Amino acid sequence: MSKMSREKGKRGEREFCELLREHGYEARRGQQYAGGPDSPDVVVNLPVHFEVKRTESFSPSYLAQAERDAHPALQPVVAWKRNAAPWRVFVDAHHYLGMWQRIDRMTDEILQLETKLKEAESNTA
Repeated sequence: MSKMSREKGKRGEREFCELLREHGYEARRGQQYAGGPDSPDVVVNLPVHFEVKRTESFSPSYLAQAERDAHPALQPVVAWKRNAAPWRVFVDAHHYLGMWQRIDRMTDEILQLETKLKEAESNTA
């Protein structure tokens, strides 16, 4: 890999860290701290293993790399960006659908709690 490619990769990792920080997550580049082949490109306070790619074309091998390198407790995720385009995130469909199931369950729980709170308020009024 050329020095220019490595530098572009580092820039991509820094850009993605910044995006995560803008959304309230603590994030830093991973390789320079851990250095091992199974180190995520970006370390974040989420249960994910990020593989970050800053290339013009996407390859399925990126997700295979993330799956191969991820610790079993972490979800492999590829963050990919081409020039003048937004970041895209790729995950396994089962994980994606599972996230929505958890959101649905939490939404139901919130609605139930709101109903109980309204009932309790009306009983004390």
